[in-house]
Amino acid sequence: MIPCAGISLREMLALPGLQHVRLIAGANGLDKAVTSVNIMEVPDIMEWTRAGELLLTTVYSIRNDTNAQSRLIPELAERKLAGLAIKPGRYIERTPDIMIEQANAYGFPLLEIPYDVSFPDIINPVLSEISNQQLAIIQRADEVHLHLNRVVLEGGNMQDIADVLVAALNNNAVIIQTFSNDVIVSSAEYNSEHRDIQKFIEKNSSYGTGTGRGKVWIDGRETGYFRSAICVGKKWYGTITVLETQTPVLRADEGTIERTAAVAALVLVNQLAVASVEQRYYNEFLNELLIAPHHEEKNLKGRARGWGIDLQQPHVVAAICFYCRSNETEEEYQLIAQRIIQGLREHFSDIAVGYKLDCIIMFMPLSPGWSGKEIHKVREKIKAIYERLVSRFGRAAGVECGYIGAGRPGSGLAGFQNSYREALQACQTGRKISPKEHICYYDDLGVWRLLGNIQDKKELHLFIEEMLGKLLLYDQEKGAELVKTLEVYFECNGKLKKVTEKMYVHYNTILYRLDRIQQITGCSLEDSTACLNLQIALKLLQIAKE
Repeated sequence: MIPCAGISLREMLALPGLQHVRLIAGANGLDKAVTSVNIMEVPDIMEWTRAGELLLTTVYSIRNDTNAQSRLIPELAERKLAGLAIKPGRYIERTPDIMIEQANAYGFPLLEIPYDVSFPDIINPVLSEISNQQLAIIQRADEVHLHLNRVVLEGGNMQDIADVLVAALNNNAVIIQTFSNDVIVSSAEYNSEHRDIQKFIEKNSSYGTGTGRGKVWIDGRETGYFRSAICVGKKWYGTITVLETQTPVLRADEGTIERTAAVAALVLVNQLAVASVEQRYYNEFLNELLIAPHHEEKNLKGRARGWGIDLQQPHVVAAICFYCRSNETEEEYQLIAQRIIQGLREHFSDIAVGYKLDCIIMFMPLSPGWSGKEIHKVREKIKAIYERLVSRFGRAAGVECGYIGAGRPGSGLAGFQNSYREALQACQTGRKISPKEHICYYDDLGVWRLLGNIQDKKELHLFIEEMLGKLLLYDQEKGAELVKTLEVYFECNGKLKKVTEKMYVHYNTILYRLDRIQQITGCSLEDSTACLNLQIALKLLQIAKE
């Protein structure tokens, strides 16, 4: 249903024949919309009124009731009527002072009709103008509907939808933000690089942002906007925002924006459905590629080329481990992964991207004779990918950007699979030993490559208990920091001054702690073998924490 926008009281007073109708109070409400006209000739009129009406009266029914006169304006304002027009001269000599005072207090327009102007002289031109505007609204809505239908039938995208809305709403700026935080800006004046537009986009990119009005500062002036959520059922896919950069967004325009949001949802769901089918087949192939026996390489080469992967070309395999809110369903979890994959494909077109075992897997090609310089470029790209995850996808539905692990270059089926395993290990180990770094390369793991591959977890825990068990127990019982002190001691290569500076502890305290460590463990810090065992135990402790 198309809502009636009505006309403002300011516009109404400018209509032919109404120039002599006078505003006597409540000037702050002149922009209220009149959607209909009613006449009051009974005292209990309230239950017969509706929001948006202009009420006409001679005050006959309450001419001798000062209490009713004092209640009238507050009650009309509470019911959100547009205004009250009084015709004095026959039943009352002039408009009561209490009504004038209350009209000003409530910002409720109070009009005075000349004695020689009849109610039909007011009603006819007002309703005629409302009808004309409603007809124009319906015609414009039909035009927008036809344009949007054409966009859908011709396989259009969000930019096409935004352009249709800009043309329909007098060139106001339109911003569409989708579930994956992709942003489309359509405007004759602004683009997504404009500083104030960027601030608005960042502020309004939260998952689940709803429908409503608001204000934002654009180029030093306060600008209103109307925003509609793009939803299908209870699923949120983004928002459409129209900034009032040229003209106000009318109530009828809200309906146009909301219907456009419905079409945008249809387009997004359709795009997701197509992408989902393609991605499912792609993921199935990647799963097969990463677990297939090596003798299947010949059979997989052709299929790999079909997906844009040359098995003979060296690739670095990287794994993105991301985390979602604990209340995410499996379906929502998969949808989030799909959103991230779609965004990565659009902005990093030279890499192959898929999904396997709760990780997003990336295949990054190298030239056959790759060099250290090319590896550096791959690392820069991985860094750019992480930064994009943080800036664009990290605000999507429940997503927390996690960790990226990258394997060493490899070619052929065996090389790909090996690089994939290394990427997973880099991701898993990196999260434990350097969680704040967010990116870990297998090449940089050093001894962690060996420690992370220990399969006998029982032996691992026995070794930790043997080397550090007494220290851990001492720290727990005494609230001490002997294990931490030992870690920092090795990090600082045994240089006590650096240890004191790093731990903000007095030099003598560090000496005492090191002495207690040697007494409790039975290991001398001057014995290289004992120190090696302690360092390995500390590293294994980090792995064993999860």
